Amino acid sequence: MEEPSQAQSHLIARRYDASDLSVPNLRDEQSTRHIVLALDSSETAEHLLQWAIVNLHRKGDTFHIVHVALVLAAPEEIQHSVPGMSHTVHNRPVEDAKADAERAKVFVREKFVAPLQAAHIAFEPHLFMENDKAPPESIAAAVDSVAKDVNATMIVIARSNKSSVQKFFVGSVAAKVTALPWPMVVVP
Repeated sequence: MEEPSQAQSHLIARRYDASDLSVPNLRDEQSTRHIVLALDSSETAEHLLQWAIVNLHRKGDTFHIVHVALVLAAPEEIQHSVPGMSHTVHNRPVEDAKADAERAKVFVREKFVAPLQAAHIAFEPHLFMENDKAPPESIAAAVDSVAKDVNATMIVIARSNKSSVQKFFVGSVAAKVTALPWPMVVVP
């Protein structure tokens, strides 16, 4: 697991090593296009992947799967109505974080790696872990960091399926990602 720098820790999810999900013989060191696919755990993400395989992929492309797995939020302090009374919910054990990462890898392998292998498409998985209360900016920062690392040709993301009220109060990952300075494909 690579840890973010102290300055970045509040801006970007934790990156986990997902190299064991790669297939070395499918990697194309001479890729002409590096396409970042921002894939969450929704059915929309599976649709996006199939759309990209059928409509976007060309010989020589490498797909970079960016998956940010959401896990339970960090500890919180609970304040009681009596002054000075509070209770702190402690950190989850490291074993829980490792188990979360393994579950995320299994999910990525089943939902995203298997279809890419079947289509003989070169790909690199990029796995991040973030708490379930993370702002959309944190997830967008993870997508942006991969795009920078691989000098992305474009980012492909699914259209947000949140209501306008949800977008107003919570925000939209799709809106934050499409605001990044990369060529963008938004799949309906």
